[in-house]
Amino acid sequence: MAGLTVVQYSLIVFAIIIFIIEIIAIIEVSKSKKNLCTKILWILFILCIPLIGLMSYFLLSNRNDYPPEDYPV
Repeated sequence: MAGLTVVQYSLIVFAIIIFIIEIIAIIEVSKSKKNLCTKILWILFILCIPLIGLMSYFLLSNRNDYPPEDYPV
């Protein structure tokens, strides 16, 4: 069995980083003050299309308008 190449290691590290950012985004969506339907749609979008879903969420979701519920206002 041959060892992994540098490219394979890089892809594994990239996948792990994307997975961690997905978990952070899902936690952020679940704690936000958005309605339940919006939360479910964002989580499904992030899970089904990971890279595009993450970029869309962080760029287009109006995160400042819906802070997490545990933030003091």
